[in-house]
Amino acid sequence: MGLFPIGKIMAQQLSAPSFIYGTDGANPNFHWANYFWVYLFAALIGFPTTIAEPSLLAVAIKANEVSGGTIKQRGLRVAVALGVAIGLKLGHI
Repeated sequence: MGLFPIGKIMAQQLSAPSFIYGTDGANPNFHWANYFWVYLFAALIGFPTTIAEPSLLAVAIKANEVSGGTIKQRGLRVAVALGVAIGLKLGHI
């Protein structure tokens, strides 16, 4: 519960017009690229939380066993984590 307020504050600061457009925040020209930092933040949070997910580790171990070692645990975890990071990034566009 202690981390939720921090996340909320960070999200508010990253999406504030003053952060995106400068100190005055008075730029009416909206473009999705102005939110680059929000997308980067989402991707950087999504990747490590997915890597650390215990259920993904269990699936990776089982996939390695079932495939006879063809599917590597680390490779599967990184591929899924990259997919989540990209999905979070694209979900904000």
